[in-house]
Amino acid sequence: MQHNPKKPLKTWGDVNGALEALGELGARRDALECQLRPEIDRLTADLLSETEPIDAQIEAIEKQVRDFVTWHLDDFGGAKTKNLAAGSVSVRKATRVDIKDEAEAVDALLEMGLTNCVQVTYKPVKAAIKNLGKGDLICIGASICDDIKVTLKPLIPKA
Repeated sequence: MQHNPKKPLKTWGDVNGALEALGELGARRDALECQLRPEIDRLTADLLSETEPIDAQIEAIEKQVRDFVTWHLDDFGGAKTKNLAAGSVSVRKATRVDIKDEAEAVDALLEMGLTNCVQVTYKPVKAAIKNLGKGDLICIGASICDDIKVTLKPLIPKA
């Protein structure tokens, strides 16, 4: 059945026609994908076999450059970028904290009295709030909303 997506739906018959069109279009798309899948898979495999050695070379060269730069940071003389004829190399120092077990670290920090190193996160528990009365909801600035989810399941015609 032909369906005009620009024409508004006015009856359940129109909705049925739209579902029929969705089913037919889905079947056509699936058939095209099935028809082209072997070629797509072959092309993807060809591409990977051609690019794998190139990617390996790129990774190896990038590692060499990173290692060299790491060992020669003094050559930057305080600058963040070193411009060369074939491009540039930039360095940025980033400091991070690595914590093996966050729960243990929090316990230890609190025991040491270092509360400024601990962040407490308070979040409303929506599952519990859902059971509050209307007055309580108003007091906390919340409301219960019903969402409508429409699921379309067109019948896909057999090929």
